[in-house]
Amino acid sequence: MIDVEIAQNFIQKMQRQIDVPINIMNEKGIIIASSSPERVGDFHQLAYDMIVSRQSISITENLDEGKAMYGVLKPGINMLLQDGTEISGVLGLSGSPAENIKLAKLIKFSLETLLEADSRQRSVIREQQANSKLCNALLFEQPINPSRISRLAKERGFHSNTLRIPILVKLRGEYDNDLLDHVITGYASLKEHQSQDMILKVDATNLLILKSLKQFDPSYFDDDMKEFCASLDALITSLCDLKGLLVYYYYSAPCQDFNDFRNSYQCLHWLSCHIQDAAERIHPFRQHLISYLFSMSPAAQLEPVFEKYAAVIREHMAEEVFLTTIRALIICDMNLAATAQQLYIHKNTLNARIKKIKTLLGIDPFFNVKDAIFLIGLFHYMEGHAPVA
Repeated sequence: MIDVEIAQNFIQKMQRQIDVPINIMNEKGIIIASSSPERVGDFHQLAYDMIVSRQSISITENLDEGKAMYGVLKPGINMLLQDGTEISGVLGLSGSPAENIKLAKLIKFSLETLLEADSRQRSVIREQQANSKLCNALLFEQPINPSRISRLAKERGFHSNTLRIPILVKLRGEYDNDLLDHVITGYASLKEHQSQDMILKVDATNLLILKSLKQFDPSYFDDDMKEFCASLDALITSLCDLKGLLVYYYYSAPCQDFNDFRNSYQCLHWLSCHIQDAAERIHPFRQHLISYLFSMSPAAQLEPVFEKYAAVIREHMAEEVFLTTIRALIICDMNLAATAQQLYIHKNTLNARIKKIKTLLGIDPFFNVKDAIFLIGLFHYMEGHAPVA
């Protein structure tokens, strides 16, 4: 289908350069743009017959009254317009066919190129709209509507019984607003690409990839994810200058039911908000499960457990120093060298802080897993709650 506005603008620009009458007919033989505006809306019999018979070109040398056709007023050339293999309409030039044949071919080529670009753009817009509808239904619409999600997914060729890994790609820093659109377009070039992979643009910063998986093997899962993220990094690098841009990856265990992906996304979104300063850019959710569970607990439940310990910390050391230190330890998996680097402090300074915290709280989180869980819980309590008066 030819866009009327594009056709009319095209003829207006042509008329500034050449003095040859031009008509553009749609797929039904109706004139939708013309050098003679009064002809717009008229039926062009010859154009319609060419479309029906798929005749590529028709040359009218003179008007024979015995063969007169409705809408054909002058000698000229009519040529089919095509979008790939599909016929989109007819281009007509009035005047001497011998003099105008080369010009007609040039105008036809120019118009088809313009229409092809418009068709691609419209296809991109339709894809983006379909992506947005499915993304909203899957992640945000309330109440969740499983039948709508299944219908939108089916329209795009996605099966509901496929195992998929939720991966949240988070951009931070300086980048073009349409970078994620280009990532979606280029995703098909990855060697890991599968037809059942779902790529959903959440916003200009976040991309949710639901990576299809034939079988879940925990022993190779993290290595496979690192390889996949490396391929995505290479794709993004090819699309932009990574200077000033950081790309983070957050993933969780595979899901099969569409309804489960909303919970997975919410967990990954939480992770992206709380784990964002680490040198490590790939984060499996399971490594931060304890932090997530504590952050979800109501304040009324946590206060009796942690407030007295929090008060001791606030009395004997700067609360911000405690919070930044424990946050870095959590991010760096309790690795002292990595934590010192994360905090930009000497390792001896870090050791002194940790010794003080262990003494104040009477715990040893490096040798007792229960103490480590307690310390993480205390951190999240203090991070989210002001001192009790």
